[in-house]
Amino acid sequence: MSVSLTTRNKRPGEHEGVNYYYIETAEFERRIAAGEVLEYTNYCGNYYGTPKAEIEKRMRGGINVVLIIEVEGAANVKRIYPGAKLVFIRPPSFEELERRLRGRKTETEEKIQKRLSRALEEMEYACDYDYVIINDKVDDCAQELYEIIQQPK
Repeated sequence: MSVSLTTRNKRPGEHEGVNYYYIETAEFERRIAAGEVLEYTNYCGNYYGTPKAEIEKRMRGGINVVLIIEVEGAANVKRIYPGAKLVFIRPPSFEELERRLRGRKTETEEKIQKRLSRALEEMEYACDYDYVIINDKVDDCAQELYEIIQQPK
């Protein structure tokens, strides 16, 4: 799995280079300008993006790469790498998504509402993906994703 860049603050329990690479906004923007970011978005006031060099290195080594990205980023990746498999992972219901976000207790009400609004918008694009997985049980979801990744290119 690829580790994304972000300008947001680290949450409790997260680790540098495992969950994200945490960098300053100016550094993120420098990397965008230098063409070092494959895809990126600004979400809730923070940048999130995929470092291009890491992806290309793994692909040259014959390693399948999993990116956790939003809809616009996925479309950009598919444009650059037409053979990429797009997998949309959705919650079992909108209500369950809201319950999960609130259960984290890491977001303000305003951020929860923004995330819910964005999720509704993104779910409209699920039909544009090659596969859709419903994330009801984590183990089942992971197994489905594993099976998709193992399919021949």
